[in-house]
Order: sequence, then structure tokens, then C-alpha cells
Amino acid sequence: MHYYQFNIADYRKDTVHLTRIEHSIYRDLIDWYYLEEAPIPTETQVVMRRLRLGCETEATALKNVLHDFFSPESDGFHHKRIDFDIVEFRAQCEKNRSNGLKGGRPKGKKTQWVTSGLPVVSQTDATANPNHKPLTTNHIDTPIPPKGDKPSKKESQAISLKAWLEEIKPEKPIPETDPVFAYSEQVGIPAEYLRLCWREFRERYGQPGAKRYRDWRGVFRKAVRGNWFKLWWVDAAGAYALTTVGKQAEMAAKQ
Repeated sequence: MHYYQFNIADYRKDTVHLTRIEHSIYRDLIDWYYLEEAPIPTETQVVMRRLRLGCETEATALKNVLHDFFSPESDGFHHKRIDFDIVEFRAQCEKNRSNGLKGGRPKGKKTQWVTSGLPVVSQTDATANPNHKPLTTNHIDTPIPPKGDKPSKKESQAISLKAWLEEIKPEKPIPETDPVFAYSEQVGIPAEYLRLCWREFRERYGQPGAKRYRDWRGVFRKAVRGNWFKLWWVDAAGAYALTTVGKQAEMAAKQ
């Protein structure tokens, strides 16, 4: 992949804690990942040589970035969003080849997609090149209706988190029977990390002008599954630990 869209606002929101050198390393890793369409190698010396890093400060910065934004697996450090984009890109390329054998791309309505929520999103506008298909982020999957269309019933019922919390009182926002607890236990997410994720979720979506949803419990489950706020990371042994963002959120919660 030689091209991907870049959302400046979302990138700044998710990387405000990074130093200058960490910013540079993260952007280089993103470019490398997309260009090679493969995870970042686990061999530290290989990565440092590829990025032309040498001193101990730069090695520490690399480690911080990998821990904050990537997940170590057997074949390398994975970035969930980029992996998703690569799979979709390859599928679209295969579809384009198939359409080409049939005489061209089938006619149909064009769909405009929302692209926000993560610093790195997908390909460029489909009107420019069918290989470049705009994708939604992990937690925005509703197409924008064409101008003149009325919003769907589902969209009209979307409300803010603050309004929803008021509406369900005295019911608990996330009851003990919610599937998010079974999922967290299954994959080993510590209970205190789950509570920290809810606090961060409530803080971010409780802001004026924040996005509205119909099923807030479902959105929270997606936030936990996708580790949207980058609060934790998992080492090769499967042990969970807080990232720099997670530690900052933990300190804020104690104040």
C-alpha cells in the first residue's frame, strides 16, 4: 500500500503524550507497516537499523511507541487498525481484478463513509481510484445518507451519553450481566483496567458535542474489545500492563 489517509485531529488526540522523537518513530513505523503490508519485526536491532536509531534515548522511545500502539504477537508487532486496512485493501484489489475480467466495475450508488476516531484510516476517495476504498473506523460504521434523504429511525434515536445515563436511572450503566464482563474474564483484562476504561469512556463521550449513539453499552463493549483508548498492552506471555496513556488515566482517576 503506497497511500493512506491521515486524520490530523484524531492523531493529535491519541498521541498528545508523545515526545518529539516518539512522534517521529511512530510515523515511521506507520509508513513502514503500510508499505510492507506486514507487522513490525520483534528484533529490536532490526527495527532500530531500519529507522536509523542508535542511542539509548531513541531505543527507549521506540519501546514506548511499540507498547502504546502495537500488540506483540508471534510474527511481530501488530497494529489492529492497519491490519484491518490491509485486509480490506487486498479484498478490494481482488474485487477490482474480478470486475475487470467481467468488463469493468459494476454501476451502483456511491456511499460516503465517516472516517474518524483513529489517527490512521484507510484508502483515498473511491471516486479517484477503485483500489482506494474509504473505510470506517472501528467504532463508526454508519454511512452518511445522501443529501435529501431523511435520517433513519436508528439515527434519530441516537442520544448523547449524558442524556442516556439520565434516561436509564436508577439502572446501572454497565450491569454485572453485561457480556463485556465475560469477555474481559475470557481474555484476562483485569477488573481495574475495565473500570479505568469505563471512566475514560464516560469522560470522553461526556464532553459537549461528543458523538451520539443508540446503544451505548454496545459501544462500550467495542471500546473494550478494540482497546480504543490505548490504556493497556499485552506482552508475549499474555500479561496485561498499562501504557503511558493508561498510567496517566489511572493517576487522573486517583485525584
